[in-house]
Amino acid sequence: MTLGATENGDLLLADLLHTGTLLLEGTADDVLAVGRAMALEAGTCGWTDHTEIMTVSLGTRLATLLPRGRVRPMPHVSAVVADLGALLLEVTSSPTTRAHRSRCRGS
Repeated sequence: MTLGATENGDLLLADLLHTGTLLLEGTADDVLAVGRAMALEAGTCGWTDHTEIMTVSLGTRLATLLPRGRVRPMPHVSAVVADLGALLLEVTSSPTTRAHRSRCRGS
């Protein structure tokens, strides 16, 4: 993920799979700009083709910039948690997932 550039023009990159937590510091406008740029990059990258990007406090305009609707603005973090909890329940309750877990356990 591109975070920005140094004064020399070198790109600042982060491997979000291994970062865990990313804390942005700066003015509110700068943090908002970097957050929006990260969401747009994540929403347009090939490695996120099967991913829905949920954003909080980045505005609703981002979702209109991508034709496939891969960026979904959420009203607050608790709404993201609720959506992810429902998705986890759906996935773990599916017959395909139960069958896969049974095979993995040797049942």
